[in-house]
Amino acid sequence: MCVFIRQCSLKGAVEYVLLCVMQVIICPLWPDNTMPILRDPKTCMKWCVKRHEMRGTRFPQYCAGIGFIVSAPLIPLLYNASKSTPFFWIDDVYVTGLLTKKLPSGVAYVDTRKHFTSKADMALEQYENRSVPVQYYYVHSKNEEKFMRLWKLTIERLTIAQKQMVDDRVISHWS
Repeated sequence: MCVFIRQCSLKGAVEYVLLCVMQVIICPLWPDNTMPILRDPKTCMKWCVKRHEMRGTRFPQYCAGIGFIVSAPLIPLLYNASKSTPFFWIDDVYVTGLLTKKLPSGVAYVDTRKHFTSKADMALEQYENRSVPVQYYYVHSKNEEKFMRLWKLTIERLTIAQKQMVDDRVISHWS
């Protein structure tokens, strides 16, 4: 499985966090009670959750594990919350859902779910068309060739200023 994240497109959200919000997570957010807890071993593969591990039928709010950014001041608070929160083996649910619920001051989420797709062909079409802005920053693809094509197209679309922030070896590899 390949996960492509167009980091330069998240720059604005990250700058907002650094300037305005201290306790924030930027991620594709699954709201409370929207993601079902998978229990049938015939269909859930490695994501089967036993009833004693988590009660209920749906997960609490959490960030999709494809990628998330946590503001630095939040890290020690999450660590301290982990000392009193029973461990849960699905790390994205544990860190961005269960631990954050323990924080008295709460967490601000910047939901980037509208920038996520599992349709690599649709993302490639968008990246190849330079007349439209890129909407998908997170692309889940099981096809390595499509994944590599996304990287190449990303490098091609970088501005001069963005290219100056990237190691020359990366630019020459993808050019």
